[in-house]
Amino acid sequence: MSEERVNYPFAKFLDQHSPQLNASAVPPELWHSLYKKLSDQTFDAGDHFQIICEMSDNDEKHFFVRALEDMHNNDEENIFLVDHFFSFPDGSARKYVESTDGLTERLAVLFGIDKDTCEADDTVEKFETSNEQEEKEHADRSCGDIGNLPRHESVDARLGSYSLDDPNEQLTDRVMKELWKYTQSYTVSYPLENGEFDKRSVWYVMDNFGARIRHSSLPNARVIPLMFVPQNCFYSIMFLTKPVETDEEIVRDFAANVHTHQHPEWRKYFETPWVQQDFSGESLIPTPPTVEYFTSGRNEDHLASDTDQITSHSALFSSIPLLKKRKIKVFADDTQLTEHLTKDIEYVDDWKKSDVIWMIKHFHDYGDLAAENPCGMINQFPYESCITVKDLLASCAMRNPSKNNWYQLTYNLTTELPQFVACFQQREKKGQHNVWIVKPWNMARGLDMNVTDDLNHIIRLVETGPKIVCEYISRPLLFPRPDNGNKVKFDLRYIVFVNSLQPVTAYVYNKFWIRFAIK
Repeated sequence: MSEERVNYPFAKFLDQHSPQLNASAVPPELWHSLYKKLSDQTFDAGDHFQIICEMSDNDEKHFFVRALEDMHNNDEENIFLVDHFFSFPDGSARKYVESTDGLTERLAVLFGIDKDTCEADDTVEKFETSNEQEEKEHADRSCGDIGNLPRHESVDARLGSYSLDDPNEQLTDRVMKELWKYTQSYTVSYPLENGEFDKRSVWYVMDNFGARIRHSSLPNARVIPLMFVPQNCFYSIMFLTKPVETDEEIVRDFAANVHTHQHPEWRKYFETPWVQQDFSGESLIPTPPTVEYFTSGRNEDHLASDTDQITSHSALFSSIPLLKKRKIKVFADDTQLTEHLTKDIEYVDDWKKSDVIWMIKHFHDYGDLAAENPCGMINQFPYESCITVKDLLASCAMRNPSKNNWYQLTYNLTTELPQFVACFQQREKKGQHNVWIVKPWNMARGLDMNVTDDLNHIIRLVETGPKIVCEYISRPLLFPRPDNGNKVKFDLRYIVFVNSLQPVTAYVYNKFWIRFAIK
């Protein structure tokens, strides 16, 4: 037994990794072999597989992996480590490719887009990015003192790597176009200052072996990411899902995700990056949202009865003379917005005993409010999420696209992916503007936003969480900043007080804010 395994027993490996292995459905009979290979840093795929390069009639290179022997998926040794060649956070792919010396050329070789005859190289170079350093720092914070095992670079250089001399100025564009056929993703959690945790998606390209495994809807292998806790870093692991014969190609299913499980009929759209099809003749009209869409997975707002609303309205106006004679009682779940209110203010711990309820969290029990605190005023109104949450606002705005001339064309990729793909391909054929901004509807501060004209890129982004995609305003009104010379976007922030919905009665505070971007 190696010294590494003596210091890091199998029981500890199971304690730290069984949740990941179970969640990824790795067969338990393979766990001990995986433990040995991770602990000993055994990269032995080259002993069992071979990378083949085929040249097409137009001199394009096509790589694939084949088995060198008959292999069975139940053989406990048939699980293999795959190193990560390059990783980057959401929205930063081009930045990392362009800012890392030599990465464009190496990725071009890996993707087989060079047209010159390439010579074999002895080494497999791994590019470290600042994102990987962040992963290590995150793991240090999360895992504590668990002991470290040495991490060695992949020794599967015998599988082959190549050098490239391509002076094409558009090489980066070609690399970025191919990138989304090869990337995979995982999610890391990191602590916030308030003690809560946030999540971020990380994309990665595997090494020369992993990147050569092609897509098939009838796979015989699976490849999944795994964080190896002692080293605070990620690997991928490949294992067979059925027996293979000598010279049989090893293939995996890139399109296997939660969406194809929920919507099997969508598989053909998710396979677009690897299997080109024309969907431009299909319907591109977004599906009108159902009531279930607005309520599914969300806390429903409970309204007061008409009688209780009338009673509350009357009680509120009757109480105004009393409020003027005493301090106003305020309940707030966060004092950031109210901490400077000191005159005639008294804070209470129970919203049922307050005059003003000021909440950052969504409030849903309007029926209880009317019944138990009829004079209470709250800084929210029922179903306001239809205006304040991105996907619901888009669904309301796009309810009748033919009458919409004020809201950018928007699709919810969780429910309208087929219509978006048809729309994109139809616009592409017509040469129309086809740049889109992809946003997670459940995040803020510009996190995880991408702007792209690449359909493959957009389809792959669906894998990292719910997204909406909007036609990008490529010529926005910009403000020239004299302090740094940049022309920047800006927005206007108003405070609006709504005190009646039927009829709608609202007041706008006569001071508003203009917020300017920096870059």
